[in-house]
Amino acid sequence: MQLLHVLCIPEICALVLAFQDGVPQDMLPLKKLKVLHVRRAVSRWKDVIAPRLDEAATLLRPWLAIYGTARLPLLFHYIPRMESTVVYFSVYVHDRLLLDFLTTQYPHLVLNFSVVYLAARLGSLEILQYLHAAGLDFDLRRHTYPLERLSMSSNNLDVIRFCKDMLNGRVQA
Repeated sequence: MQLLHVLCIPEICALVLAFQDGVPQDMLPLKKLKVLHVRRAVSRWKDVIAPRLDEAATLLRPWLAIYGTARLPLLFHYIPRMESTVVYFSVYVHDRLLLDFLTTQYPHLVLNFSVVYLAARLGSLEILQYLHAAGLDFDLRRHTYPLERLSMSSNNLDVIRFCKDMLNGRVQA
């Protein structure tokens, strides 16, 4: 019974816990970010996706300014749900250097239709062209309606044309 009392002393607990495996201190604020499900919540842009992307930008910008891409593999190891959040963040803020790194190191995270949906909704022709040139290879027929709807909601005529041409197979990589 005395052993339990000794182990429960706050000072000793703090020392023991300081040396346990866990999320590094610099990553703790990022743990509070919620998972983004762009495809499921695409119709709820104003009340779900935009606020979460703003929150991610608020926390990720300073973290990436300090660590760059050097600690991203560690971040993805400790907080796996951050993989998609960082990809969406790179599209949201048009960070091509980060997107290049992610495409090179984690192509499966970048080359998917959730990222295309987000780029279309944001009206980012540059990102859509980048994804297509990077080798996005999906059955576009399954995505025709949502992609056309999202590109139209961006109010960017070039994005609408690009999506229409891509869906009709007229865009060459």
